[in-house]
Amino acid sequence: MIKLTYFDTSILRILIDNPIAWVNFKHWSIKELGLTPKPIGSVYLFFEYLGFEKMRFEIPDSLHKPNLGHLKFPKERQEAQKARERKLPAFKEEIIKLHEALQDHIANKIEFNKNIITDLKNARFVEKNKSRMAWNETFTAIRAFRDNSNIFLQQDSLEDSLFDEYNSLLENNFTEFVKYASSLLAWDELCSIIPGGISQDDVREILFGIWRCHYEEHSHTLTLGKPAIGLSHYYKLDDKPKNYLMKNYEDMVDSEMYTLLILGHKTDDEIKAVNVITLETPDVATARMKIVSGNIVNMEDVLNIYLPKFTGKVYCVDKNLNLVKVLEPQIPIRL
Repeated sequence: MIKLTYFDTSILRILIDNPIAWVNFKHWSIKELGLTPKPIGSVYLFFEYLGFEKMRFEIPDSLHKPNLGHLKFPKERQEAQKARERKLPAFKEEIIKLHEALQDHIANKIEFNKNIITDLKNARFVEKNKSRMAWNETFTAIRAFRDNSNIFLQQDSLEDSLFDEYNSLLENNFTEFVKYASSLLAWDELCSIIPGGISQDDVREILFGIWRCHYEEHSHTLTLGKPAIGLSHYYKLDDKPKNYLMKNYEDMVDSEMYTLLILGHKTDDEIKAVNVITLETPDVATARMKIVSGNIVNMEDVLNIYLPKFTGKVYCVDKNLNLVKVLEPQIPIRL
């Protein structure tokens, strides 16, 4: 059975640029993931791989820090319930409008930066070729890796399988590329908003509802790792390693890969488990895994639903892609 694999951005760059790391990866991955693990492409991964930073979208404060004070619920329980019932439709409409505004803004920024994206693609191609010229000289000097050209072909095959779809859209149907990319990037930003005048906890129910619609109607699993959705206190973390939280203008890929780790990925009309390969230390990976799985259970409670879990494994590796530790997902248990 072919196993689905999600490569963290830093892992992917090492795999494609470093033949020695590729050999190290193959040494253990064939046993763990099979001879031909299927990599999962992602628009988040595509942008991060090229080095197109989310800061370029220049999200204005009016969208990133919207004032939602007029929707704030009273603290008194009875009054709060009545206010919630009265304000919830307007609240939902406000969040949906914000989502649409974010998508329009990001779409305009992608169109404005089309040449920069193309330049980054070309620069990445040049960077990769320079790296391979250096490796060829090394191979010749040590008379090793006689099949190094085959390794390069395998590396190119991995890159193509991940990004051919996005490259094709970028070159041949830019309008569709903008539409698809902006919808996902807008969701990522929506989960990172810092609303004024209202608790982030009050935003989560609407965001959960939007997530559920995408999951049920479009068979698409949106990410569940960012602050506005994810209540990190829902899952108690006794040890909080440095840099375990997923940041607003970073960590799009991390948010997605841990979501897919828990819920799986739909391919060929079947949901399959996803394995994650990351440079994160085991303690950071464990903390992020708990945060995202906690968010998922939290959403189930809020919406009174059950989401089937198709859990994979996390493979923590070092910078040379030697296997350090294998982690099993941890799902919160309701008390």
